[in-house]
Amino acid sequence: MKIRNGMPEFYDDVPHLTSVDSRDLCRGQNCTCMSACALIWFGGIERGGMVGLHRPYIVGPVFKGLSPADASTTYRRLLDGVAAYLNEMEVPTSIVELMVATGSDDIRWVQAFDDQLDLDRPPSIAEWSDASCPAVPSDLSKLTEHEKHKLFYCTPILFAKNRERLGPP
Repeated sequence: MKIRNGMPEFYDDVPHLTSVDSRDLCRGQNCTCMSACALIWFGGIERGGMVGLHRPYIVGPVFKGLSPADASTTYRRLLDGVAAYLNEMEVPTSIVELMVATGSDDIRWVQAFDDQLDLDRPPSIAEWSDASCPAVPSDLSKLTEHEKHKLFYCTPILFAKNRERLGPP
């Protein structure tokens, strides 16, 4: 921590939690979300950009000192907890499997808007939003400007009106 103008500034020694070009705490579009950040990303009701995944790992002398059987039991318990959380957040099983299949010293990137997986919102939130907002017609030219505005701002307005009621799935 460093003090500037009487206010504390926090720095992170983990490169993937900082902005691309500086050691400042990451904010905005130039941030990279990977590793444990993926758990936070998947906990959101709106997910944008991409996130880097890898299987969880345990560091420390206690884990290292376990017998192979105890280490296996401990690690499986960790995986079960992560999988249960991701399941609760409505993350597709294929993504959980991809995470577990990616070594802890590697990163596998997935995008919120994937052709095969739509990760930008949990399915329950997507269905609620789709049921609450009108479908986008194939021919937008027949809509008035007011109708276009209502159509394209329906989801953000819906989320804003229900902000205090919206939480993770």
